[in-house]
Amino acid sequence: MKTKRNLVIALGLIGQLGIASLSASADFGGYRFGSIAYSESTGRFGSSWGYANQVEANERALSMCHRGDCRTVVWFKNACGSLARARNGAIVWAWISSLTDAKRLASNRCTREWGSCTLICSVCSAGNEP
Repeated sequence: MKTKRNLVIALGLIGQLGIASLSASADFGGYRFGSIAYSESTGRFGSSWGYANQVEANERALSMCHRGDCRTVVWFKNACGSLARARNGAIVWAWISSLTDAKRLASNRCTREWGSCTLICSVCSAGNEP
């Protein structure tokens, strides 16, 4: 009976430790990273958000792009990024604290440098506008 009780206590402690370690792994020290990747040959892009570090955010955006020539064009920490493409295929990116401002900056820079442009991707590192 005592062994069974000790086993139940031990399993309870393991369960609590498991929950605590999940909570600790979900706490990124206040930092969230996002990234946007782009393929010049196809115009495809990939994005990521909510990652604990830049490397993971970049890897996820590259994997979502699904092309061998994809490259990370912008990454951001606790911020938002946006990517615009001109008619000639040129790209312009921006990052700043709000999604609205990131879109505006990328669009304005692209239009100023290349003329008519289209926003193709905008995302915040937290997954939504802060």
